[in-house]
Amino acid sequence: MTVINLDLTLLSQLLKYNLDCSRREDRKVTITSQEELMHLKDKNNVSHLIVKGNIKLNPWLGWYSRLRTLEIYNNEVDKQLNRITLPCCKKLICKWNILLQTLPNIPNCEDIICSRNSLTILPKLDKCITLDCYGNRITSLPDLPNCKDLCCSSNSITELPQLSECVTLNCSCNNLTEISIDLSKCETLYCSYNELTSISDLPKCIKLCCENNNLNGV
Repeated sequence: MTVINLDLTLLSQLLKYNLDCSRREDRKVTITSQEELMHLKDKNNVSHLIVKGNIKLNPWLGWYSRLRTLEIYNNEVDKQLNRITLPCCKKLICKWNILLQTLPNIPNCEDIICSRNSLTILPKLDKCITLDCYGNRITSLPDLPNCKDLCCSSNSITELPQLSECVTLNCSCNNLTEISIDLSKCETLYCSYNELTSISDLPKCIKLCCENNNLNGV
């Protein structure tokens, strides 16, 4: 009889990760000072963190590794958070942080609102379903294979990623010269105030706003 020894280390780690992300009871905490962020007890039990005010987030935010929801408002200190990874985060709201240039790594995040910052780049967002990155300094977007609702208006984007699942797209006020990607599921498209000369076929489109471009006809 042949005995097979299985290395279950990887499986054990994977199960532990899933349990860590899901078994915690909801604990919502609002932080308004640097001292609160640093010295709050039981950081690993916080599932919903709200940060408001002039607070230095990096590196303290990395201690809250089991966050499922993170909200950051009106923070004027940190420029970059890309060295921090939040594997359990499903929802991120990050608005009006005038110096913020990058987001944390949020590989499993599905719902992201990061408007009115100074973002120049976004992390990998393969699981993202809803993304609002209006009013930043973004020149290109990462792949968004599962995104159904995208608002990326008022940036400096020159080319859109593949958006085959997208139903609602607002890419107005950018530097686009064409939209040539697959938008076969798109029902609503706002693409005004670009430099567009052509737009993809839109077989399911119900609403189209494309004024102030270089289009000969749609």
